[in-house]
Amino acid sequence: MSDQSSQSSQSSQVSLRYSEEFPQGNGDFSLISSDGVVFTISRFLLSHVSPVFEDMLDLGTASSSQAAELQVTEDSETLDQLLRFFDPLKDPAPITLDTIEKFLEAARKYQVERVFKYWEEKMIVRDESNQVVKISAPLTCLALADYFGRREMLRLALREL
Repeated sequence: MSDQSSQSSQSSQVSLRYSEEFPQGNGDFSLISSDGVVFTISRFLLSHVSPVFEDMLDLGTASSSQAAELQVTEDSETLDQLLRFFDPLKDPAPITLDTIEKFLEAARKYQVERVFKYWEEKMIVRDESNQVVKISAPLTCLALADYFGRREMLRLALREL
């Protein structure tokens, strides 16, 4: 029985590697994804964009032990997409139907409103006078807008169906 627990303990450990977009030395704080990728980013950027990170880092500063890293539940692809919205020098990663739900869930978790605005703008097709012509992938938008409580997007998506 101890062999089984030893094997499961070893298989649950993930070897860490650094993100190419947010490498070691890129900032003063590290976020570690669920699949073992370390993202280094500035505490200031985290606090500036996310009230959740701002509160976490304020609490960390007030305590005697100031951790320079945090293990998060998001996978590296989701975390990479999210952190690109924190760093003004990075371009947003492409959003696909396969990644959008986890991406928006992370944005909600960390209260990054600009991610929702970006997603909504990407889904809305406008004419030359900036009027809404249609919604891309209206059924997907409808489901996501309903799930994430985005009333205006929900209204626009319903109009398409």
